[in-house]
Amino acid sequence: MAHFQSIIDHYAAVKSYAATPEFYRDWGKDDDFELAGRGAGECGAGVFEVISEDLAAAAKALEQADKDDKDVEAPFRGLLATTRALLITRGVDIQNPDAVFKSFETHFVEPGLVDAGFRGLLTRGMAYREGWREALVDRRGEIRNLFTRIEYLFSTMDSDLKFNVKESSPAVSTPVAGTPVVTQSTPGSTGRSATVEVDLRGVACPMNFVKAKLKMEMMDVGSTLGILLDEGEPVRNVPVSFQNEGQEVLEIRAVTGGHWRVVIRKVKG
Repeated sequence: MAHFQSIIDHYAAVKSYAATPEFYRDWGKDDDFELAGRGAGECGAGVFEVISEDLAAAAKALEQADKDDKDVEAPFRGLLATTRALLITRGVDIQNPDAVFKSFETHFVEPGLVDAGFRGLLTRGMAYREGWREALVDRRGEIRNLFTRIEYLFSTMDSDLKFNVKESSPAVSTPVAGTPVVTQSTPGSTGRSATVEVDLRGVACPMNFVKAKLKMEMMDVGSTLGILLDEGEPVRNVPVSFQNEGQEVLEIRAVTGGHWRVVIRKVKG
């Protein structure tokens, strides 16, 4: 017992940084230990939660519309939540209904993931916004059909946010919002390819992960992506979320203004 107590006593006292800086580092590391990038990595799971919340809201609105055929607002709420649900997978984070309908058409109707026949329903949704209160009253069945299609697409979605639907065209890759620029290669790179930078400061989880993930989708294996993130949840979760998907985190470094720069190498296509 005395043997183990002597070991405990040896490590119980925390020495000052000035006296023994190596005490504040991981074994074999030259840099000080920090918690940045060490988190639950819940950004990917957060995407599924956001989608599920919209689908639940759509289902509730459609149920209300079936109960009361005089409720002209319920069909609109159902249509809005249905068309908004999967936009997060395309890096789109908007609430304005007209913008939601237009983005849905761009990212789901035009690529063929949703039948073009639903365009009329989107037009009716915008007409409701312009004051035609009865625009969707007789379209409850059509809205439910669209809801069923979106539910199905969601059920086929993989961890890369792609829909594995044989009868539909593949999703169109879309640019990531932010300020993408090209900078010099990061240390340790071959120098043959530059690091692509994306500024996601001010973008919360899980949307920051989605935008960074979509940017990486357009990059070749072996390329590196530099991401500017806010402190807190963004820098704790985004790097771990990429690690969980098999990508390599090369750097997590504090920068000016209380932000962080994370560099990810794409090792999985």
